[in-house]
Parts: sequence; C-alpha cells; structure tokens
Amino acid sequence: MSALKTTLAAALATLAMNSAAFAGIYTYDAYVGNGIGDVTLAIDSDAGTAQYTGENIDLTLTSQYLRGFNGISTTTGIYHADDVTGTFTRNGITYDAFHSTNPKHTQLHLSDVSNFLWTFGTDAAGNVFDFDGKGSSTFVGVTDAPTGGAGGGAGAGGGAGGGSVPVPASALFVLMGLAGIGAASRRKKAKA
Repeated sequence: MSALKTTLAAALATLAMNSAAFAGIYTYDAYVGNGIGDVTLAIDSDAGTAQYTGENIDLTLTSQYLRGFNGISTTTGIYHADDVTGTFTRNGITYDAFHSTNPKHTQLHLSDVSNFLWTFGTDAAGNVFDFDGKGSSTFVGVTDAPTGGAGGGAGAGGGAGGGSVPVPASALFVLMGLAGIGAASRRKKAKA
C-alpha cells in the first residue's frame, strides 16, 4: 500500500508540474475596429507572441509579458510589446507595422470579452499612422504549443511542431493511468 501511495503522490506531483509549465496557443475569435474587421487572435504562451490574422491584418506582437500566458478572466490584461512585425490595411492603404514606446507604447489589451490593439504603421509614401482598434473577443480554445526547447517554436530551430492535443487530454491520460494503478492494487489485495 505504501508503494501505491508513493506512486500516486509522484503522479500527482508530475501532473501539477506539467500543468504549471504548460505551453499553449490560446485562440480567440475577435473583431478589431477602425477598419480591420474580423480576426483570429492566437497567443503563444511559449514564444510570447500574439498574432492577429484576418482579411485586413497579418500582425505579430512579441512581448515578454505574454510568456506563460494562461488565459484571461474578467479583468483586462495589458501587454506592452517588445516588437511588432507584419501589416495592417485600413481604408485601402496597407501599413507596415512598427514598434514604438514613445510617445505611446505598442500594446494589446485583452479581457474575456474585448480586445484593444494599439500599434503604428508606415505606408508606401512614408506617412506614419497611429493605429488603435477596439473590439470584441471570444475564447475559442487552447492547444499544445509546438515547442522545441528554450524559447523556441517551430520557426526558432525548434521541433517540426507539436500536436494539437487540448489541455484536458493530458490530464485525462494521467488520470486513466492512476485509475489503472488503483485497480491493480485492489486486485492484488483481493488475491492476498
């Protein structure tokens, strides 16, 4: 019985450690105002990125504050960007996004029902545009991040890509193993 308790304790500790260190991609269906429209927002908690994709936007914000992101609650998280790449199109004009901290910081605000993107862009003629877009967000789900070591995703020399196993599936496998251990212990005890 002591061995069973030790095994269960070790399994639960492993589950707790794996849950705390989970690297995931959190996906939201969102709307960004100011001419952008419907988008998909994907936050990679391992890479520390937030990627907006849609008909009028293909933009990635990198932020140390997004590393370890584990979803949101009713409070709004404000994530200042360390960098931004990509483009956004407004009123038929496409802008190359650029990072700023002065006079305003490139940033993302996110709650369980809203998002707010603030960035800057330069058009083909060199005109600068201060862009902010407010809108809604709806959480879709979380999947395994394709990690490949410290700070690496598939594009950073990491693995070719992880699976798309939802978070609860990992816990389910551990619980099934624990149930099997418990059943085996009961059988062994019944035979004795």
